[in-house]
Amino acid sequence: MRSLVFAASLGLLSHALLPLAMPAGLDGVAYYGEVHTSALNRFIHTLGMPFTAYGALVFVPRLLAMRNPARLQLAAFAFYVAHYLPMSLWVTLGVVVLYLFPLVLAVYCERGVWHGLAVCSAALLFQEVFGHWVGGDAPSRLEGIPNAIVYAPYFSVSHG
Repeated sequence: MRSLVFAASLGLLSHALLPLAMPAGLDGVAYYGEVHTSALNRFIHTLGMPFTAYGALVFVPRLLAMRNPARLQLAAFAFYVAHYLPMSLWVTLGVVVLYLFPLVLAVYCERGVWHGLAVCSAALLFQEVFGHWVGGDAPSRLEGIPNAIVYAPYFSVSHG
């Protein structure tokens, strides 16, 4: 329980710290959206991001050889919810609804690093090829990866 409170506190505090390193808050969402302008790319993104999240939630704690992967998985979810909440209650509720199923699947997944990495990588490749390339948008930006890690779930629910 303490790890969830700590993670949520970090999520709230991140509004003061993240702008020191990258566009943050709604500016961070707008920055992320700059390369997700076509309707097809946005649709593919919304479809693919829960798979990306599931894969990451499976492989990261296992890569770190955590004895209790659920602790990190739930803490990450608490961080994201707390970070998004001051931005929009409704979008945050949408994120909870869309990403709760991948979280639960990841918590109960007994597979290893390679399974999570394969799912995450396949979902990202799907989004890059069918969303960006076929959709006609610019490719994802390497320097935008930290921004994408924080704001892709929010964007997947909030885009128009």
